[in-house]
Amino acid sequence: MNSTKKGPCYGFRLQSLDSLSITKSSDKKQTLVHYLANLVNSKYPELKGFDSELKYIDKAAQFSLENILTDVRELEKGMDLTKRELENRLNAPINATSSKEQQRLKSEQNNSLQEFVNMASGLVTRLRTDTDNAQGAFKDCAEYFGEDPKAGNTTFFMFIVRFVATWKTAEEENIKRIKLQELENRKNAPENLQKKPESAAVPDMKNAMINELKQNNLKRNNRQNLVKPAPSEIQDGTFEGIILDMKKQPYRSDGMHRSFRRERHKLNPSDSMTVTTNETEPL
Repeated sequence: MNSTKKGPCYGFRLQSLDSLSITKSSDKKQTLVHYLANLVNSKYPELKGFDSELKYIDKAAQFSLENILTDVRELEKGMDLTKRELENRLNAPINATSSKEQQRLKSEQNNSLQEFVNMASGLVTRLRTDTDNAQGAFKDCAEYFGEDPKAGNTTFFMFIVRFVATWKTAEEENIKRIKLQELENRKNAPENLQKKPESAAVPDMKNAMINELKQNNLKRNNRQNLVKPAPSEIQDGTFEGIILDMKKQPYRSDGMHRSFRRERHKLNPSDSMTVTTNETEPL
């Protein structure tokens, strides 16, 4: 407000109140109205009920003062015509040819018109007085806030009506935010973190079983990939070639049989064991 570009300022225009609800924080969750409401609540609690002092501002913004002045002027013109009509009737000469019944009817009409003028003229006079007072009061109020009275009372008071509605909404949202923060703090307290609810154990066990199954499947797939030979390593007739080599060179191990016979002889010297095969001589 007091920047060097525009010079020192002593206040702000009422239309700036609409910009307070548009200016938001970086997370887009709060506006400048939320900040002001929180500041007033914590630092200046005596200003919290300022909206209760602004009585009938919604009605003041609903009815245009210019339209009311136009209606009052129309009523005044109509009252002037009515008074001239009554005056003409009272000053009209009595027609000698008219009957008594006509004269009586005309006299009754004049009396009724006179009663209406006496009653309505006072009302119109009071309306004019109240309208002039309202116009003067609005002019003083607009000039006090630095606004132009020619802009109209509806525009002037609608700024205040919208700001009050936005302020009440911001106060309610601040209260809800504080309650949610307190609830979150209680949940994150150390004593609550140690006591894990039983209902949370079921999802944890389920997740652990799923992870274990995934790891087992992964290990099994890796093991299969290691054992399975590459297709390029497999050739036709490999197994038959191994069988033919085994038939050409029968399996025998003289050292193993002699060692087994000596150990058996040590255990039982009187026992003589002869081991024979179909292709070799007695050992």
